[in-house]
Amino acid sequence: MSTKIDVTEPEGPEIESSVLLNFLVKRFREALASHSPKVPFLVQGLGVVALGPDKELLANYTGLLGSPHLPPQEVIPRCIDIFQLALDRDLDNPPPQEPSDQPEEDHEPDEKFCKRILMNAAREGKIMAEHSDYRFFRVFEMLAWIGLQSDAEWLAEFEQVRRRFATDPEEMIARGRDILRDALFKRRPSGRVLPHSDM
Repeated sequence: MSTKIDVTEPEGPEIESSVLLNFLVKRFREALASHSPKVPFLVQGLGVVALGPDKELLANYTGLLGSPHLPPQEVIPRCIDIFQLALDRDLDNPPPQEPSDQPEEDHEPDEKFCKRILMNAAREGKIMAEHSDYRFFRVFEMLAWIGLQSDAEWLAEFEQVRRRFATDPEEMIARGRDILRDALFKRRPSGRVLPHSDM
């Protein structure tokens, strides 16, 4: 089963839990190796999404993140262990869950929140382009799609790029980064697929 983030219509991109978990392992290991170990809140939040199908692991993870007594040097390796365990449990194919009786709430996208997501998406896309490593392009696609929820015109432009270059992650990220840049600087979409430039 894919972890699906469906904020509004049209239906958003899907990302397999295993892809997101491997991305998180990479990011958490990078944070642990840094001089000041700290994992950005957005990346922490992606952990909640990835572990959603497994309530036990999700509870362990959120409990770790919420512990005021553990330093990051202890929290981060334990989080990595949880992600590895989730990969072993194959959350891409979890057992079926009982449907919830709770109606889903509609939330209007918050512009400030969306801008933070856009900035993170742009940063992740830049890292992928600089290293020519597109293993986690679905993470860029998902973040960009979420970040553009507050701007229907740019979301439509990104949808066009996302579909046109679905099998070409390098080009999709290059053109997608152009869209994120213009959306962040409040330039209006032209209604065409733009040539790309460095960001």
